[in-house]
Amino acid sequence: MSRRLVIEMIGGALAVHDRERPGAAMVTLDLEDGRRIALARHLCGWLPDADADPVWPDQAAARAAFADEGDGWAAVLAAGAALAPPPSGDLGITAAARIAELAARHPGAWIDGPHPRPDGTWYMVLAGPGVPSAVMGEGPDPDAAAVDLVARAR
Repeated sequence: MSRRLVIEMIGGALAVHDRERPGAAMVTLDLEDGRRIALARHLCGWLPDADADPVWPDQAAARAAFADEGDGWAAVLAAGAALAPPPSGDLGITAAARIAELAARHPGAWIDGPHPRPDGTWYMVLAGPGVPSAVMGEGPDPDAAAVDLVARAR
């Protein structure tokens, strides 16, 4: 099962969406510190319409995942989620197929990009579970950045 989870700020609350299911129904969860978070319903195991392999099996697990515990990570995340995402480019058919193969080899990891740099070059990043360290691909155009990412991730 492929998931591309994103966190964004909507109306002053964090929301977790799955880009593999745009427009998925959401549920609001009240956290113990008074914050609220909206979660895609299919990720929540306590709901009848959840996936067979939910991200959070029950409400306690979801609340624990977003507990701030005094270290301020939620405030930093909320501030970051409020920022506009960087612009991105489209990939050609061949580069898109290579990136899809890369994603299949690293389930659970995320691939971000391609994104332009101010100097006109492009980059993509592979990181997350199953990836020993983040990998960055670069190139003069989006397709070249994708090809470089695939090569460096081997």
